[in-house]
Amino acid sequence: MPILNGCEFIEKISAQKNLKDIPVIMISGSDIEERKLPKTTNFKGIIQKPFKINTVLDVIKHHAINHCDSSLYPA
Repeated sequence: MPILNGCEFIEKISAQKNLKDIPVIMISGSDIEERKLPKTTNFKGIIQKPFKINTVLDVIKHHAINHCDSSLYPA
């Protein structure tokens, strides 16, 4: 049994000043109820197992580009 589940991990790193702005995408083999998903701004979504590697790469690329754009041009 892991020390933290994915949602707890995301909430923990979101509380860290130097990590709170890093986008996080969760990969899970279990169904997670929407109400149990992290309510943090850096949580960007969830990919269900089994998955295709191209799906993961597309999601990472999308959020990496948006993260870089928002870092260069903050609101």
